[in-house]
This record gives sequence, structure tokens and C-alpha cells, in this order.
Amino acid sequence: MTQGVLDGTADEKTLTNYYYRTIDLILFAITEEIERKFLSDEKRNREHESIMFFRDPFSLVPVSNMGDLADKFTRNEIMTSNEIRQKIGLKPSNDPNADVLRNKNLRGVDSGPVVVENEIPQDTIERNDSK
Repeated sequence: MTQGVLDGTADEKTLTNYYYRTIDLILFAITEEIERKFLSDEKRNREHESIMFFRDPFSLVPVSNMGDLADKFTRNEIMTSNEIRQKIGLKPSNDPNADVLRNKNLRGVDSGPVVVENEIPQDTIERNDSK
């Protein structure tokens, strides 16, 4: 553990390394032991119940970068708008499209044909090819 991790001045690469090599291993060992102590063998073997830990990857993201991350995650269809809203502490939207995993920058299937300017009609190409 470096001094930068202790005083909060460590860069992103150092913190990621610290979390994966230290914190995640400790949490994995704790959850494994709790699962062994409190869940019966039958429940562990059927994998119906388990104890897991989750780390919030957005806890260290500055607010100034959150907009870019939200745009990238929704555009690349990683998270829905409501999932992003939940991560930043806002209430979910009532819009049904907010729970749909889709790229909002692309036209939907039901929005009609796409018109391309300066497109040569197909029948014109066929007439010119037959000569």
C-alpha cells in the first residue's frame, strides 16, 4: 500500500491495483467464509442462495466526468438511463424508454424509413447497367 492510497492522492491506476489486489481479495475471503458458516451444504450445492459483495465503481468518479460516462454507457448499450440515474442518486424516470437498453443516437426500427440525400434510385442503376 502506497502513501498516495492512504492520503487520497493516488492516481487511478494505483487505486485500481489496490482494489483488485487488496480489497477485492479480502471481501472475497469474507463472503466465502460467511457463506460457508451460514448457508447449508444443500443450498450451496444447488447455488440457489449465495452471499456476494459488490463494489460501486462510480464512487470515486468526479461529477465533472459523470456526464461523459453516462453518455458512453447509454450509447454503447451498457446501462439504461434509469440505471445511470440510480447511480448518481436521482429517482428513476417514468418514461418506459428509460428502462430500454438501446443507443439513443440511432433511429429506432419503428420510426420509418431512413432518407439519404443524393441517393441514386435503384431502377436508374439497373437501366444504366443493361446498356
